[in-house]
Amino acid sequence: PIWLDGVNGVSYPPSPVWINVGATSSDVFVCMEQTDLRARAWAVYLDPNNSGDALAQSGDWAFIANANRTSECKNGNGAGGYVNATSCNYEARYGFWNEFEANAEFRFPRALLPSASAVFRLAFAHQDINGVLNNNRVWPLGAAQNAPVSWATFIINDAALPRADSQNPIVSVQHGPSVIRRGTPVVLNATARDDV
Repeated sequence: PIWLDGVNGVSYPPSPVWINVGATSSDVFVCMEQTDLRARAWAVYLDPNNSGDALAQSGDWAFIANANRTSECKNGNGAGGYVNATSCNYEARYGFWNEFEANAEFRFPRALLPSASAVFRLAFAHQDINGVLNNNRVWPLGAAQNAPVSWATFIINDAALPRADSQNPIVSVQHGPSVIRRGTPVVLNATARDDV
């Protein structure tokens, strides 16, 4: 998990938000743990080709899970906003673990990335906190939800997975760094070994 912390050593929300990013051969998964219950929505922003544009373009995505348990899929409009996507294969869900904690979970197809080992950008947000429009918390720190240039870069490295057989392989995923910061790529290294 990646720890999303606040500014100047002060956590936001009162406890840190954990982001788990994982991938299969067909999908990328993101889970926000311990989300801020005061938000109206939680979002994952994707720049699939690492273009790093100043403003989100039509090839950039916003996957949104709303507090009312609906979801949205949007594309950048090139002018600083987002429009509803005409076609989208994704999942975005929000749910409570208990009365004090909730998670937002997302899935989007890995086929959105130009290649299996492509560099791509992600940002994460809590939106409309306390019901105030545009009162958002975006990570990495200093990122803007409509500016892919400010999003963290990611790489999925799963090229060395073992051959398939009838037994379960031993699989692990490590990432670095632990705290995402602008300008530092996050690398997900998937390793596996055969159990025979």
